[in-house]
Amino acid sequence: MNDNKPYKPVFRWRPTWEDQPQDFTAKPPQRKTTTMRMFWELGPNGGGRWSWVVNDWKKVAEGYAETHLEAARKAETAFIEFLKQPEE
Repeated sequence: MNDNKPYKPVFRWRPTWEDQPQDFTAKPPQRKTTTMRMFWELGPNGGGRWSWVVNDWKKVAEGYAETHLEAARKAETAFIEFLKQPEE
């Protein structure tokens, strides 16, 4: 893998709301009950970071990233790992 190339998301990320340009969701076709979301979150001191979450019937994983591409990668990786788990 060439680390110099930017990450290319596996799934199609779409705007969650038209008036929120830094908020995206993806619905993987492999599992219709799963939603992935990433959004820019402002901190109390003016800084910000990308927050990401993967939800199914329950929260699967969540975290933070410095860029939207890193957030997409982390969410997609968490979803793919979730698919490998046996269903309860």
